[in-house]
Amino acid sequence: MQMFGWMIADPICSMFIAILIALSVLALIKDSVMILMQRQPLALDNILPQCYQKIVSLPGVYSVQEPHFWTLCSDYYVGAVKLEVSKTVDPKYVISHAQMIFASQELGRSTSSSTTRLCDP
Repeated sequence: MQMFGWMIADPICSMFIAILIALSVLALIKDSVMILMQRQPLALDNILPQCYQKIVSLPGVYSVQEPHFWTLCSDYYVGAVKLEVSKTVDPKYVISHAQMIFASQELGRSTSSSTTRLCDP
């Protein structure tokens, strides 16, 4: 480099490479922060409201409360919901059907948990 007088080329190339590395790492950092903060995965934003509507349409279900879904690792989702149901309905029936509703969606690998709260009709 001294022969051609290009002394400035080395630091410029180094900065260019450093910027390329930083830009490629930003997406990984963003995904990691979203997983660590247990944010609801973007892939589920359109699917979950439909699941909630199907669950509320089950006989004896009044409402879906406190839904929380997050990514455990790359393609593995975990979730929990609390269901308010009538005292006259079988809680095991509601829980099993709620889990089937979530399982029927194409979410990759997923696990869901439901708890019920019995209320007067």
